[in-house]
Amino acid sequence: MSVFLANFEFDGPYISTNHLSNKSGVYVVLDGNNYNRVLYVGSSETIKYRIENHNRKSDWSRHATSLAFAAFYCSESDARALEGRLHRELRPLIGAG
Repeated sequence: MSVFLANFEFDGPYISTNHLSNKSGVYVVLDGNNYNRVLYVGSSETIKYRIENHNRKSDWSRHATSLAFAAFYCSESDARALEGRLHRELRPLIGAG
């Protein structure tokens, strides 16, 4: 399964984290009912773990009745640069924090 976001092919979207890997990269939290609605963008060395244990999960749920997750796996340094670009291009509803 894949979805294109800002011209990058992401793995997903998935309605659970079961299909995600604990690899480095960028992740996007989407409205599970409208994949065009980007809630959050982040990067991590361990994407699956980060999403499952994220301190902003309650914020995501306040903006959507269901969530979906997509991941773009890449090096840690590439992930930081891509995260900034995706924030500018996708304009997530919830800012980094």
